[in-house]
Amino acid sequence: MATIQVALDNWFTRNAVLLKTVMRVIFGIVWGIDGAFKFQPELVGSFPSMILGAGS
Repeated sequence: MATIQVALDNWFTRNAVLLKTVMRVIFGIVWGIDGAFKFQPELVGSFPSMILGAGS
């Protein structure tokens, strides 16, 4: 079991830069989708009801 843990630790260490890049790309895609939704005219009218619905 310890050898598996060491192997995984080594893998994460070797691929840290790649993992950071992948996370940045995923975050950027989600941020872009969120930004696209903000420019939709339906959001302005439905936003208050979404907030009230989330609170209950």
